[in-house]
Amino acid sequence: MREKGGVVNTSIVKAAAWGILMSQERLRLAEFGGPATLTTAWAKLLLKRMNYTQRRGTTKAKVSVPKFNQAKELFLQEVIDVVAMEDIPIDLIFNWDQTGLYFVPVSFWTMTSKGSKHVEIQGLTDKRQITGVFCRTLLGEFFCLHS
Repeated sequence: MREKGGVVNTSIVKAAAWGILMSQERLRLAEFGGPATLTTAWAKLLLKRMNYTQRRGTTKAKVSVPKFNQAKELFLQEVIDVVAMEDIPIDLIFNWDQTGLYFVPVSFWTMTSKGSKHVEIQGLTDKRQITGVFCRTLLGEFFCLHS
């Protein structure tokens, strides 16, 4: 599954093991009187024995921290200057933000071999999203946008 970009986690491992046992050796499952109980602890142990670790999927390049901090400081200084120059009351300063919210839930985490540098996951570039808009004042009040 990992070779095709699929997510591998304990739920997937348990489901795959259950499917294999149901098709091959059904009587080994505890629900049919056998000794095999497929628990999360068992799935974690199996992944550990396979030398898998939890990794976050990658979709874009890393941001240069020094350049980001420099741009952030410049922006904040410009805001401070305008607020002082125009004598804007602090309770009239708003911070609006928007973010994409997925219609279809997507997992950014998967299990992959130790030492993997680039972990691709299918579906992370899915653009089916709705835009969520949030606002708060400089005083920390959160505004709901519904009426």
